[in-house]
Amino acid sequence: MKLLSVLFVCTLLSRISLAQMAVASADRYNILFAGIDNPLSIAVEKMSNKSVTVKASKGTITRISEGKYVYNGTEYGVIDIIIFRNDKGNLKEIRRIPFRVNPLPDPVVSLGAPRGGNIRQKLSFPQGGIIAKFEDVGIEAPIKVVSYTVFIISKENCETKALLNIGNRFNGGVSEELQRIRINDAVIIKNILLLMPDGKQRQISPVCFTIEE
Repeated sequence: MKLLSVLFVCTLLSRISLAQMAVASADRYNILFAGIDNPLSIAVEKMSNKSVTVKASKGTITRISEGKYVYNGTEYGVIDIIIFRNDKGNLKEIRRIPFRVNPLPDPVVSLGAPRGGNIRQKLSFPQGGIIAKFEDVGIEAPIKVVSYTVFIISKENCETKALLNIGNRFNGGVSEELQRIRINDAVIIKNILLLMPDGKQRQISPVCFTIEE
């Protein structure tokens, strides 16, 4: 009985020791974002990188250099980074480290610099379309503008025109109507549909402009 107890304790201590010898950390945030490359640093005490194999319970993980990896996945929620030791061709699991994978934050939609509010008539919509990008979060990833609707409201007679636009560039009809806008008219860009880096479509808040001198 004592022998069995000693063996159990030794086995338990061995497992605890193995669990403590591997570490993984997200280089950019404490969480991971879906649809983009997330850099990770992974190290196992007293083991070279060649003797370590790293997998993910969901998504993919790629070794970039010594101790440096990149995780990419499209599913949200908690995933495990699983660290293995290569033992003569056999993989022995050392540790599972959980990370949360979150959806990307909403990007900012703008007309280049203007993001809404008053815009001068002579400078109105010079760039010919809208752009969407992440700001203040350090994320650089392509975002495709699928479609949006341009509402032009005349201050003079309250007439409203609604024009569907496909893609980020203003279509011919939209460009023509924007050239006719006058002071105090309102332009609202809404129903903005984006294709996010994780492959999912997302509709975001409208952008509103008032034309001034």
